[in-house]
Amino acid sequence: MNKKARNGIIAAVAAVLLLLGGLGTFALWSDTETTDSGDVQTGTLDLEAVNAGQWQDISNPTTPVTIDPVTFRMVPGDVLQYTASYLVSADGDNLAARITTTNQGQNVIPAALIPHVTITNIATFDGEAIPSNLITEEDNGKTVDVTVTVNFSRDTPGQVGINETINLSQLQVTLQQERA
Repeated sequence: MNKKARNGIIAAVAAVLLLLGGLGTFALWSDTETTDSGDVQTGTLDLEAVNAGQWQDISNPTTPVTIDPVTFRMVPGDVLQYTASYLVSADGDNLAARITTTNQGQNVIPAALIPHVTITNIATFDGEAIPSNLITEEDNGKTVDVTVTVNFSRDTPGQVGINETINLSQLQVTLQQERA
C-alpha cells in the first residue's frame, strides 16, 4: 500500500471517529424557571406531661383510694384508674390525632388474663369528653386530662390469674396522627 492510500485511510477513520463522537452531544432546547412558591413548614404533634399522674383503686367509686401499683395486689372485681394531664401541641393543616393507651413493647396483660382484664381510656378538656378522643389543630395549647381504667373482671373463674403481673409500667398514653 502506498503512502498516499495509507494516509487517506487514516484520515477517513479519524473523520468517522470524530463524527461518532459528536453523536452524544445532540440536544433539544429547554428552559427552567423556579416556582417562587416559598417554603412549606412541617407541623407539630406532641404531648407533654403536666403532672406525674396518679393511680387509684376505684373499686368502690364512692371512696377511691390512692395506690402505688408496685405494692397493690389486684383481685377479681378491682378497678384501677390512672389520671394525668398533658399539654397538647397540635399544629398542622388537616391534622387529626387520636389519644390512646398503648403497650410500650412488652405484654402489659399476661395471656391467662387477657380475657378478664380490660384497659380503656377517656380524654377530656375541662371535664368535657373529647368525641372519639380525637385531637385537631384547634386543640393546640390545651391541656387534656387522660383517664386510663384497668378492670379485672369479677367473673374471672377459679384460680385464673393468681400470682400474675399486670405490667402497668409498660402502658403509654399515645397521641397518634390519623389520616382520613
